[in-house]
Amino acid sequence: MAPAPGRQAERPRPAWVDAPPLAAPAFDAAYARARRVLTTGWPAKVGPLLGSAPLLRFVRALPTVDLRGQEQLIRSQHLDVDRGWLLGGRVAVAQSIVVLADERAAVESSGATPRRLRNQLAQARRGGLTCAPVAAAEREPLLAAIWAAMLPPEQAGLPVLLDERRRGHTVRAPGTWLAVRDGEGRLVALDMVVHDGGGLARLGFMLAAREHPLRKQARYLLHHGMADELRAAGVAGMLSGSALHLNPGMVNFQRWFNYRVVNVRV
Repeated sequence: MAPAPGRQAERPRPAWVDAPPLAAPAFDAAYARARRVLTTGWPAKVGPLLGSAPLLRFVRALPTVDLRGQEQLIRSQHLDVDRGWLLGGRVAVAQSIVVLADERAAVESSGATPRRLRNQLAQARRGGLTCAPVAAAEREPLLAAIWAAMLPPEQAGLPVLLDERRRGHTVRAPGTWLAVRDGEGRLVALDMVVHDGGGLARLGFMLAAREHPLRKQARYLLHHGMADELRAAGVAGMLSGSALHLNPGMVNFQRWFNYRVVNVRV
């Protein structure tokens, strides 16, 4: 039946909205098993799947996000995609995704974790950190600058993070760049998110200066600022890569912001 005049038809509920959060017990068990397998010498792509029956069951039960037709998003994210003997077609398994409405709720709701988030953001602002969009002309110089600031002193002068072809594609990709600077104007952190007018975005990178005392707080400010930018652009969710290859600290970071886990079909 057609919708009533003046009313839009309701959009189907995206599968990733109901995906299990990173804090789900099933993910904890599968993630712990995968980390053990990944550190015993198995190839990174096959080890988690062939070496862990609990992980295999968990991955097969995840909702699947379909990105076919969103070429910019696929090309820009350099997804670790397997030919899907597991799920059929081309699939990137167990990817982290944040529902941007949940990100706001994570900061604004009550409880111990939201208070910790608000404390990190307050520390960043008290420390003089500011977060602002990056103009197109600034992108490549800032990418080179933050990469240099990430390196330990003994590696100073090494080539920039990406080779020339990938760097050029990254700089030209449609999306949003944000930079965090301190009160003296020094670059503390930089991130880039690709989106092309669809309902999803993909984190290209989030980098922070190695030695800056507020680098941790800068990451929280950067993430929260990017979520605000994406919501304003009409983006509903952001992918950030494989949940199975996150270090424990990043798992906790994403849990605080209510990240979930999905498979991605490309």
